[in-house]
Amino acid sequence: MIHVTRYKLQDARRAMSLLLVIFIVGALLTSAALVGDIVIRQARMARGVVDSEAAIYAAESASEKVAYKVLKEHCVVGGGNCGVSGTLDNGASYAAADSSSNITTENATSPWSFSLTAGQSFTLYLDIRGVSYPSGGNLRITCTTSNNLTNADVIREVIATGAQTETLYTDFSLPVDVAIDVDSDPYPLKSYYKITIHNRNTISQDYQLSWTGNLPKSLKIIKASGTSQSYHRIIESLFPRWQIFGGS
Repeated sequence: MIHVTRYKLQDARRAMSLLLVIFIVGALLTSAALVGDIVIRQARMARGVVDSEAAIYAAESASEKVAYKVLKEHCVVGGGNCGVSGTLDNGASYAAADSSSNITTENATSPWSFSLTAGQSFTLYLDIRGVSYPSGGNLRITCTTSNNLTNADVIREVIATGAQTETLYTDFSLPVDVAIDVDSDPYPLKSYYKITIHNRNTISQDYQLSWTGNLPKSLKIIKASGTSQSYHRIIESLFPRWQIFGGS
């Protein structure tokens, strides 16, 4: 009887040890599976971030390429030649079609008011092709500050076969009308203008532009797209054609 009881105790201990080994091995396998799953998920997420960024960069590239064609090569917006498409070195593709739903201009609303501190200048570039410029051929500039109206320059640069620079007025006691001679001939156009207002006063001055028709102040890329693997990104960009710089 003593031997039988001893054998039963030994068998029970062996069974418990086997169960413990099974539990430990199972826990290790479960932990390994969980860790492996986490590693795989993290790798997929990291790859997704890379592909997503590549798609964003491709969309930005499309926007920049359109801007270069419009603002540097002077293609006609809406004429069908300003769109771009292609593939980057990293394999991501980009595209922006030349249509009113993808590429257009943002017009300023008349009147357009702004202030210049002492020594600051405002410059407007009227060189976006395919848009309607102010009808009547005039852009009216008014100084709405009641004092020191004589210390300001309006400079018009006409880009045609060559650059022509003309200082129109230094007196804002009356509104200044700047002639906009729109020409339908191929580029270079008479309608390619650079108009600058320079405040030579020692105090800030308030100015106002007014016109009839359209005054394009920005090139607007509504839909530039980029694709990398299964990631597709669309961005919208504005490229202003005016700037304020300088100051005391």
